[in-house]
Amino acid sequence: MNKSKSRKLVVFSIGGKGGVGKSWLISLLIDWYRSLKIPFRAIDLDNENNTLSRFYSDAEFIEVSSQRDLDSMLEKIVDSETALTLIDMRAASTDRIEPWWRQVDFNALRDEHGVRFSAIGVVDSSTDSVANIGFWAKDVLAHQKDIAFLIAQNLVRGEELSYPKSKAREEYRKSLDLAEITLPKLDDWVHQKLELNDLRVGAALEVSDPVSELTKFMTRSRLRKYQQVVFAEFEKVKTRLLP
Repeated sequence: MNKSKSRKLVVFSIGGKGGVGKSWLISLLIDWYRSLKIPFRAIDLDNENNTLSRFYSDAEFIEVSSQRDLDSMLEKIVDSETALTLIDMRAASTDRIEPWWRQVDFNALRDEHGVRFSAIGVVDSSTDSVANIGFWAKDVLAHQKDIAFLIAQNLVRGEELSYPKSKAREEYRKSLDLAEITLPKLDDWVHQKLELNDLRVGAALEVSDPVSELTKFMTRSRLRKYQQVVFAEFEKVKTRLLP
């Protein structure tokens, strides 16, 4: 089979609000794909924080200074032999990236190159995170029937989310090919420890230094339990996350 027509999937984060956990979610997906031994490439479009690149050193950083940079990224995806690509979009990048997405011919990508897309939005306790997903999902991408949508409800702060009872949720369910998952809360001090050391959950579980707090029994236990719950959530929607 011609590699350009092989089945490929692009999983990318959407939403312009920062700090809701988009890069965190992508890092968890990286651990899941690695556990399944599925080859993938990861692309970091966050030229302000490089969050994904910090969590995953093999991520390819792309400086988005023009739409031609995004053109080049897409050409690489089309030509690559790798069937799965993860893209972490920068928060507050709407003015640069949104016009480009509107120009992409998704039908041609599917029919001529076998490329399909899954868009993931992350919501936390803020109402802004819900509204921002709506802009991307409904105004920018909803007319593209070949995009599957996934909303991850991030309980990182342990607070009750406004999303489950919001009118926006019902609107999204009616207008989008929508699935939902929940990311549980990880103990604050453990989460902070990972961020300070630029570690994914999976990478933290591989730390062998006996002096590190990350190798303590209960810390490992919390990380393993957290990862197990997250992986179970991914399994529920795996048709949207696997080529």
